[in-house]
Amino acid sequence: MDAHTDTDQLLRQEGQPTTAPAELLTYTTVWEPAELPPAGPMSLTARETLLVVDAADNGRAWAPGAARMARVGRDVDADPDSWAAFLAGLRSAGRAPRGLVFDLPAATTRPGRAMELVLPALLALRAAHDGGPLPVAFLVSGRARPELAPVLGALARATAGEREPMTTQPVSVCVETVPPGAGDPLQVALAELSAAEAPGLAEVRYTDTGRHVRVLHRRTRTTAAGRRPVFRDGGRYLITGGAAGAGARLASLLAHDHRARLVLTGDQDPDDAQRAGFRRLERAGAHVTYVRTDLSRASDVLAAVATAQREFGGLDGVLHCAGPDADTPLAADGAGPLGRGLAAELDGAVHLDRATATLPLDFFVLLSSAAAYLGSAAPDLRAAAGRGLGALAAARAGLGETGTRQGASVAVAWPPSAHEEWRGMLPLPADMSLRALSDAIRGWDTEIVTAYGDARRIDAWVGRLCAGRPAPRSEPTADRAPVADPAGGRLPGLLPAEAARPHRSATPCAPRPRTARPAADPLTARSRA
Repeated sequence: MDAHTDTDQLLRQEGQPTTAPAELLTYTTVWEPAELPPAGPMSLTARETLLVVDAADNGRAWAPGAARMARVGRDVDADPDSWAAFLAGLRSAGRAPRGLVFDLPAATTRPGRAMELVLPALLALRAAHDGGPLPVAFLVSGRARPELAPVLGALARATAGEREPMTTQPVSVCVETVPPGAGDPLQVALAELSAAEAPGLAEVRYTDTGRHVRVLHRRTRTTAAGRRPVFRDGGRYLITGGAAGAGARLASLLAHDHRARLVLTGDQDPDDAQRAGFRRLERAGAHVTYVRTDLSRASDVLAAVATAQREFGGLDGVLHCAGPDADTPLAADGAGPLGRGLAAELDGAVHLDRATATLPLDFFVLLSSAAAYLGSAAPDLRAAAGRGLGALAAARAGLGETGTRQGASVAVAWPPSAHEEWRGMLPLPADMSLRALSDAIRGWDTEIVTAYGDARRIDAWVGRLCAGRPAPRSEPTADRAPVADPAGGRLPGLLPAEAARPHRSATPCAPRPRTARPAADPLTARSRA
């Protein structure tokens, strides 16, 4: 049996009970150099594409050229009904788009606003589109807000779906540097939508060094021999979301195993059950202080950190666990709550970093759901913040290399606490949580994705995710032409259209040797617009 057949047979075991011994697996996210898409006759032209822009945003640094534009807030409102009527009008006039590009300048688009612009259109397309998957690009131009494009990549992967026919096939295209021969970022997005294969994790980035796609590689476990434990006995820790979900579970473990001194935060006053939980933590030897905190407000986060310094004399670590445990389906009312959840997770991480910038921390950990990379039995849209947290952890690690931050910086994408067995994955047992977290903190990788369950099936699924997806193809039209440039009618560096692209195998990802971490955009460089 060859590797590809073996992978297919493993993936066909979906829904069958896992019988293999469960293992803890960790993956690191890697930006892998990738060949540029073939530049033969474009499957999509600017005239056939609908360029969606925010009518309130004038931050675009390039002209849209021949593309038709839909201005959200002027031509169409940011709700599914308005989008449905707008698209129906285009279809009745014979002007239905054959692809969509959402223009989301990094300098002026917050992740929450991006969700408000994107989700209503996706909902309308899901309800009304009756053809094959419609190619969609989330185009992020510029270097500001390093978390924006990863969040959109996770959204693209979640909305593509695994168990129902796809109506859209989105991809996040981050253009930090426009490649030679591409006149503007829109031409780069069109080339991606016209490629024979879409990146498996739905995220591609163009930098000074070329085109890169995000993939996952198995990470070898770090040995703890001869090293100081990550968690201190009596350690002082700030846990956001510490009254419920993953935060509460970690608080319980730190209380029982290390008699930790804890500042727990939440966005509501604690209820009777949570107060009883705090008393149990104190009976186990912990000291617990609860602070009601709106993580989207910098002043609230500063107050929580000040409480830790006043009550315990400082902080040894931060565990940002404000993300949700529950799956959030793509629903008509999802954009608003999702945007607020993103603000709590992403803006909260930035506020926490700034509030603790001068403290001698052992670690600064950002926890989220592994569904942002590995998917889940149902689309988990709020897990989209997880990829953004990885970008922020990398940015903080970059500041650490300059001496302006202390302690390990790591984003950990965590297995859900409870869900049906899926792709061989199971919930992570509570007694393994601190060990898994310690392993993640000890390594120098800034973003870790964890899974627990049948190692062969999980590896097969990760291999399939990294292998890429066949892109939606469109019927040719008479006016289609290649992207021209003076070097010979194609973007320099692109393969000839007839050249064969190497096929990425769907076999499990192998362990990857450590390589130098690329420099990250500092957190302090994020635009405050």
